[in-house]
Amino acid sequence: MKPSRRDLLAAAPLLVTAGCHSDPAPSLPPGEIIGASDAIGHRLRDGWRPVPVAGAWSEHRVVIVGGGAAGLAAAWRLRRRGVTDFALLELEPVLGGTARGGESAAGPFPWGAHYVPAPLAGNPLLVELLREMGAIEAMNADGSPVIAEGVLCRDPQERLFFRGRWYDGLYLHAGESPDDTAQLRRFHAEVWKWAGWRDAQGRRAFAIPVATGSDDAAVVALDRLSFADWLGANGFTSSRVRWLADYACRDDYGMTAEQTSAWAGLFYFASRVKAPGAEAQPLMTWPEGNAQLIRHLADTAKEQLQPGWAAADVRPTERGVEVVAVSHDGSRVRGLRAGR
Repeated sequence: MKPSRRDLLAAAPLLVTAGCHSDPAPSLPPGEIIGASDAIGHRLRDGWRPVPVAGAWSEHRVVIVGGGAAGLAAAWRLRRRGVTDFALLELEPVLGGTARGGESAAGPFPWGAHYVPAPLAGNPLLVELLREMGAIEAMNADGSPVIAEGVLCRDPQERLFFRGRWYDGLYLHAGESPDDTAQLRRFHAEVWKWAGWRDAQGRRAFAIPVATGSDDAAVVALDRLSFADWLGANGFTSSRVRWLADYACRDDYGMTAEQTSAWAGLFYFASRVKAPGAEAQPLMTWPEGNAQLIRHLADTAKEQLQPGWAAADVRPTERGVEVVAVSHDGSRVRGLRAGR
């Protein structure tokens, strides 16, 4: 007896399910996990204390520990000041830290950090670095740079996925109440107030680089309470405004607003704003992200770079410091003595 159409429709789900189960699981695309050199860290955590032999020591004026953006920037600054007797140690075989990039058949790509806010006038070192890289076309009258069009991310599009739909921006306007709207407007006004704030010496409350910012008591006090507490103390109860604040902390610091200081939370929003009412500084980016910066910094200090060496110990001495270095695979140990 031939099955009826009704019989076939009733059996269809079973047939589809059986077919899916017989298919092999899809293979993962080609890739790798980077920055996972945890074996050395685990051995040190468990009590391993490598000791260099007598003949395995070298002398340097400076030792830089870490070959990410900060360590390579330190190397760049040293060379600009005429200091070349230094060594830079980096645990990973490849420099860059969280600013590493890669390349595939499709082209270059960032692994991690992938943009830099265009600097304001108070950041001359970054301006000089970007000038070296050909990323600056001219200078504005206020001392801020005119960024080359080729590296500007003119209109970054950020979107939220909420209840099955995508919405533009990082703040959900759809469905907001009048109170939500008012609180968001007041939050922006508070950020702009801090963007325009100056201490008696003319320093910004939140500046990049941080060392150029103010240490006034009103600013320092913000580091003694959490961003969440600051929001509550200032009447920001809107769940949408608080989500935006929490997102900012997770985005830049990997922590919640409860775990982040009010100083750091406000820094995220105010440090990139030139003046009250202005938009945040535009972003610069490259196909490989900040790995473009890493490559430039590394090229200026090739002789001093020592990737694949971890600093297992740093000990102060009367003459400076002693650094015990271990090779990436843990098979070799050597020491470096330096003034700093």
